[in-house]
Amino acid sequence: MPEVNAKVDSLFGKLAFVASLSFLVSSTFSSALMEISFVVALVSWLLWKVQSRSPFPFEKKMFWALSAYVLLSVASFLWSEFPKQSFRGIFKILQHFGVFWIAAEVLATSGRQRIAFGVLALILIFLGIDGIWQYAFGKDFIRQFPLEPASSGPRVSASFKNYGLLSSFVMSFLPVIFARFDRGEKKGPKVLEVLAAGFGLLLLYWTRARAAWVAFLGGLVFFLWNLRRRLFVGLLVLAALVGLFVLPRSMVIHIDAEGKEQSVVERLYLWERAIYVIAAKPLTGTGINTYAVAHQKYDKRENWRVKNYYAHNGYLQMAAETGLPTLGFFLAFVFFYFRNALKLLQKLPEGLERRTLVGILTGIVSFLILALGDTKLHNPHAVLPFWFLVGWGIAYQKVASSSVAE
Repeated sequence: MPEVNAKVDSLFGKLAFVASLSFLVSSTFSSALMEISFVVALVSWLLWKVQSRSPFPFEKKMFWALSAYVLLSVASFLWSEFPKQSFRGIFKILQHFGVFWIAAEVLATSGRQRIAFGVLALILIFLGIDGIWQYAFGKDFIRQFPLEPASSGPRVSASFKNYGLLSSFVMSFLPVIFARFDRGEKKGPKVLEVLAAGFGLLLLYWTRARAAWVAFLGGLVFFLWNLRRRLFVGLLVLAALVGLFVLPRSMVIHIDAEGKEQSVVERLYLWERAIYVIAAKPLTGTGINTYAVAHQKYDKRENWRVKNYYAHNGYLQMAAETGLPTLGFFLAFVFFYFRNALKLLQKLPEGLERRTLVGILTGIVSFLILALGDTKLHNPHAVLPFWFLVGWGIAYQKVASSSVAE
């Protein structure tokens, strides 16, 4: 490559990297900045791709499964029952794909990985300070979002629109910080990482989001198991059981007007309704991004509890909107992604690299568990950071693989 092209390549690559981290930062407080950062990252990345002619970064089976998922999701616009809503959905799903691919390539150096870990720690510290301010004074100091009242106590959202989005972000990225704690010869974590972990745990508790707690605990089981800390898995399960009795009852059980557990009962109705939609349109679905308007047509129960709600299960909603084959390709992508990552994990020696990869995978596992009982797989402020993390995992595997080869 000529020298001038190498300079241009370096400029575009650096700009794409900075814009991608700006995208992650802005996802915590601003939709507008998030979109601007994404556009800058996308344009810079495309120009970098043209100049650098970089090799294909993905394992083929995983990539083709993801591509089939994206293409079928986009194609569902053609038979959508609500074309206007589906047209918007096309851009959403393509953005997921773009965020994943950009992160997978622009983070794929050890130097950029270190910067990304530092930025992540600062994000969690920033959210922690904002959350404490919101808890103390009733509103966060960035967006002036108020505390959200609940029977279990005030729910912190910090700079996010609601507590659920905050819990999803913290739950997904906190394991990455945990993984960086044991540094061997450096004897322990950095001060920033300790602060980030402490603030993250406090925020997760203050959201009082039970689904996120369960998903986070499920992720920690994965984390400890893959770090060969099997005894700690048992202790974690025991601690969770003790927590059921120690935590205030209003945080453990949400009682409705009929004296029933509100969230669980409502989710059963929501899932049943999603199954009605899938049964009516098993192959094609009703069209991407249409569930909010389409489900009413197929609702056989019409229960007063759950009118105009999303499915609260990302996988059922995916199948309802775009068909069971699309869901199958998404799950195939997840399977190949983890198969490849766990193969590499077996080759990595004990140390910081291995723990960090486990931490990234744990965040992904936690989000996928959360998607079983929530809407986060279809919420841009939740799912875009998720796809960033998935791409980050690809980039980290590339860095770790090179160290194994050496």
